[in-house]
Amino acid sequence: MPVRYTTIRVTEAGVILYAAHRARLGPEAERAFDRFAAHASPGVYALTARDGNIDIVRRGGSRLFDGVPTRALPSPLAPGRGPQPKEPSPSAYDAVRVQGQATLLTDGSGEELLESCSAAVLAWDGSILVAAPEDRSRVASTAEGAILARLPFRRAPRPLDGGWPILLVNAVVLTCVPRGSIFPLAVRAQVDEVLGRTTLRP
Repeated sequence: MPVRYTTIRVTEAGVILYAAHRARLGPEAERAFDRFAAHASPGVYALTARDGNIDIVRRGGSRLFDGVPTRALPSPLAPGRGPQPKEPSPSAYDAVRVQGQATLLTDGSGEELLESCSAAVLAWDGSILVAAPEDRSRVASTAEGAILARLPFRRAPRPLDGGWPILLVNAVVLTCVPRGSIFPLAVRAQVDEVLGRTTLRP
């Protein structure tokens, strides 16, 4: 049975992206996850599901923050694999993560933006959210999935130097605007509101 892993944020109201995390951990771990979620104190946790049980490790906050500096590197994943399960460390992403910086991951040419080292990336083309094409190698993001299920978007290649504002999204910080990007405040508020509605305590 495969090991399943996710990182969650708990607030007083419950687990953000509750249903998506529950699905990510798999049906065998549903009862264990529900027991944890019902009583978990606010904070950030790494959960690993094995044989119907969950190992729980309390974590600090995210490495992401508004205005975080960025750098660009090729993705550590082989191309053309599409969305991949989230893996615990050690993983291919360890080599592209540094404290105090967000690494924007690109295709092999360095021209197309795929994701960041610890978050999905949504772009804004001036009228609609733009997500990566389905076949691009990246983590299957719970936050991105919730957003795309509820807000209008299109899929298209996002040029790294195309000038489109970008938003980093994950389950811990929800949204983050990196340095040099001016993401529309109203659109970001919509995204935050969508993610907030996914919070549940069973």
